[in-house]
Amino acid sequence: MPARDRTSDPEPPPEPLVSACLIVRNEAEMLPACLESLSGLADEVVVVDTGSTDGTQEIARGAGATVHSHAWRDDFAAARNAALDHAHGRWILQIDADERLAGPGGAPPDRAAIRDGLASPPAGLAACDAWVLRVRNLGPGTRWSDVGTAPRLFARRSGLRYRRRIHETLERSDAAPRCGLLEDLELLHLGYLPEVQTARNKADRNRRLSALALADDPEDPELQYYYGLELARVGRTAEALVYMRRAWDGLPAAAVGSALWHVVVVRTCEVMTRSGCAAEALARLEPLVAALPGVAHLHFLRGEALRKLGRAEEALSCLGAALCLPPAPVAWESSETRCCIWNAIGLIHEQSGAPAQAVEAYRQSLAFGSTECARTRLAALEPRLATYTFVVENGQTAARRA
Repeated sequence: MPARDRTSDPEPPPEPLVSACLIVRNEAEMLPACLESLSGLADEVVVVDTGSTDGTQEIARGAGATVHSHAWRDDFAAARNAALDHAHGRWILQIDADERLAGPGGAPPDRAAIRDGLASPPAGLAACDAWVLRVRNLGPGTRWSDVGTAPRLFARRSGLRYRRRIHETLERSDAAPRCGLLEDLELLHLGYLPEVQTARNKADRNRRLSALALADDPEDPELQYYYGLELARVGRTAEALVYMRRAWDGLPAAAVGSALWHVVVVRTCEVMTRSGCAAEALARLEPLVAALPGVAHLHFLRGEALRKLGRAEEALSCLGAALCLPPAPVAWESSETRCCIWNAIGLIHEQSGAPAQAVEAYRQSLAFGSTECARTRLAALEPRLATYTFVVENGQTAARRA
C-alpha cells in the first residue's frame, strides 16, 4: 500500500486563546448580559448546565456558546471541573452568570490590550499559573458594597482543578499555584443584591452546602468561617460565633493581611459587636491595630466596639485617627471604609445630643458609599433640624432650639 501523502491533510484548528467557562441553572435573566460582556475577549464560551428549565440553554446556544449538561450533586467544584474538561483555550476565564466583565473600577475593559497580553505574555505574566481578579460586589442602590479578589483567569495546562463543594478553590496536586494580580480586568458581581438572594433562595442552599463541606473537612478555617456566617445570617448568633472564633484562631500566621483574613476578622467583629460581645471584639482588635496601624478599617472596627461599650470619646478619637489614614495597600480597603467610619461618627453624635454634627457625618458617609443606617437617620434628623438655629462655638457647629 503506498504511503499516505500527509501534506494534503487539513491543519488542525488553532487553539483558542481564551475559553470562558460558566456553570448555570435557570439563569435566563442574568445570562445574556454576562455573555455580552465576554464579546471580544473570549474565543470560546463553555456553558455547563445543571438542570435549567427556563430557556437558559437556548439563550446560551443562541449566543454561540457550547452547552453541556451535568447532573447536579451538591458540588460546585465538580461542575466547574466538568466545564474545564470541555474547554480548549490556552487561558480559562471562570465567570458566573450574575457577573459582568469590566475594566478597572468598573469601567469598560480594554479587551484588545488584554488579549495581546495573553497572546504574548511578558515574563511576569508567563510565570503565573493563575491571575487574581478584583470582584466588585454590587450592594443596594448603585454603590459597590465591597471589593474582593479571586483567581479567575488561569492557564488550562497548569494542572489547576477546583476543590470543595462550595466556596471552591483552585489547587494543584503537586505545588501551590503561582498567582499574580491582574489590574486590567475586573468582575462586577450582582449576586449579593438582596432581591437576587431572596429570589434564588441562596441563603438556604449556601447554609446546607456549607454544612456538607464542613463535614467533608471539619478543620478547614475558611469553611468554618463561611458556615458561621450563614448561621449568623439567619439569627443563630451564638452558634455562628463558635465557628467564626474557630476560623479566626485557626488561620495560619501567613494568612494575616490576606483577603480571607480580612473577611474573617471583619465579619466576626461585626457579629460580636452587634450581639453583646463587643468587649471580646475589642480585645481581639487591640493587638491587630498595634501590629497594623496603617489599616483604617481595623481602627473603624475598634471604634465601633468602643461605641457599643459606651466609650464615646475614645471611639471618636479612634475613628478620627482612621480618617487621617490613606487607603492601605490592601485589596479589601476602599472608600467603603470611610463610609462606615462617618456613619459610626454620626451615630455617636446623635446619641450624644449633637444633631447638627450627626447630620454632617451622615452626609459624609453617603458621599463615600451607601448605608441604610445613614439614609434612615438622615431622613429622620433633617426635618427636626428646622426647629434649631446654629451657632459656632470653639470652631464647632452647635444646634440650639429656636
